[in-house]
Amino acid sequence: MISRRHFIQLGAGAVCAGAIRPASLFGEDAAKRIPVALQLYSVRKDCAKDLVGTVTAVARMGYKGVEFAGYYNQDAKTLRKLLDDCGLKCCGTHTGLPTLLGDKLKETVEF
Repeated sequence: MISRRHFIQLGAGAVCAGAIRPASLFGEDAAKRIPVALQLYSVRKDCAKDLVGTVTAVARMGYKGVEFAGYYNQDAKTLRKLLDDCGLKCCGTHTGLPTLLGDKLKETVEF
């Protein structure tokens, strides 16, 4: 069981830690230098309805990259053009184990 004194110490430590700005740890331009990407899985319903519109909106929000969670019946060339047009990078993809086994591996890598 935690004592009241220990609880107060932990609380005070949390308040102090929260007061430290990340910029003071990593420099004032840290937020500008560290790109942030979005998992498209989090907007999968929107992607299923309108992939181009959703990815375009993601780019306009200021994200620098996306992680795919499905390709919505698009080929690699079409997806590459979409990302290039939006100024986004592909930083990852959800890849199922079966697509990495046997003859499927080469096809997956080429995609």
